[in-house]
Amino acid sequence: MSGVKVSAEKFLNGLVLTLLARSRQDPVDRPARLGNLLVADTPDEAEVILDAPDLYAKNFGLLTALGPSRITQNGAAWTALRPRTQQAYARAGRPVMEPGVRQIYDEELARAAPDARGIETALSRAALRVFFAAFGLAPDIGPFLAHFFGLRRVVAELQYVSSDGGTEIDIASGRTKGAEMIRQFTAACTAEPPVLAAIQRLAAQSPTVPLPAMLADFMTNMYAAIESTSANLAWMVDAMGRNESLQDALRQEALDGEGSLLASFRDECLRVFTPVPFVIREVTVATRLGRHELQPGNLVLLSIVGLHRTPEFWTNPHEFHAARAEFAPGAPPNPAFRPFLSGPRACGGRRIAEMELTVALRLLVTRFRFASPEAFPAFTYAIAFRPVLTPEHRVSRV
Repeated sequence: MSGVKVSAEKFLNGLVLTLLARSRQDPVDRPARLGNLLVADTPDEAEVILDAPDLYAKNFGLLTALGPSRITQNGAAWTALRPRTQQAYARAGRPVMEPGVRQIYDEELARAAPDARGIETALSRAALRVFFAAFGLAPDIGPFLAHFFGLRRVVAELQYVSSDGGTEIDIASGRTKGAEMIRQFTAACTAEPPVLAAIQRLAAQSPTVPLPAMLADFMTNMYAAIESTSANLAWMVDAMGRNESLQDALRQEALDGEGSLLASFRDECLRVFTPVPFVIREVTVATRLGRHELQPGNLVLLSIVGLHRTPEFWTNPHEFHAARAEFAPGAPPNPAFRPFLSGPRACGGRRIAEMELTVALRLLVTRFRFASPEAFPAFTYAIAFRPVLTPEHRVSRV
């Protein structure tokens, strides 16, 4: 994929910027489409799309080169894969599991180098350990962390080729890279017998899920869980570093153990810096979405970026408010807030993700002080939307 890596970054980041710019346009002036993608960005449209996964099927293009997974499959294939991991996520998200999650993040942040790279690495290591702990596993994280960073690069390239129409050579190369990621992950699991045994047990629960499919599913779930959680925590670090008084208030609340600012700040980061800026769905039968007639094969882009900035549901939607009224205690659920999507195919790890974000935020703000550069950070997008933390993001221990 000569030159694809740079092109992928520019294209995918540009798409996020386009959606951000679109959210500032008056609804009557917004183009209905971006290329061949019909754009949906209202709560009503989101509910229709997300509540009917058989009608609006997932379309991940060349990401299927990473093998079958509950994230990319539809219909019966998704139904067979989902229970294999969902039971573990449900158990791991129970409140009784919070002390174990806190211990993991406490250990990783305690040994983190006091700089931006050290913090990011510690957060990724912690998220990876929490993912494995959900399955009762505690492997050597090093090989899996290295694989995770390599997989991030491949995911960006596969997304780009899928969205921008790469050459036949690019597509073939993408499939080769996807297969290599699965091979490397299988090797890492084989080197950790308890991990391989756990995945074998998951596969054995259903005769329709062969071991190679379960390995691919486990790998993709691992990537999605770690990338989305660590990405949002990186945005929290950058946001705290931009407002010293906010950082002090968050620290005081974390030390006092009372208040609602931490939870509101967490949710505002999920709103403004949503880890998943958009999702693409493929229409399976003729239907209607609003005033648009859709035919099988039509693609719909659900803009979470736009949804989280719908003026009818947010006060000053383009501004960051750490103590946003919509997230105040007792405020009704906001139908325009869907960082974990909704419906039958909502994020299965939502509870554990929210637990991780809350636990990690408390530790970050009580262990460190952050100072972000004046300029808004560059960002990258590869399944999840994350800031580029640089040495100019200063970190010191409290």
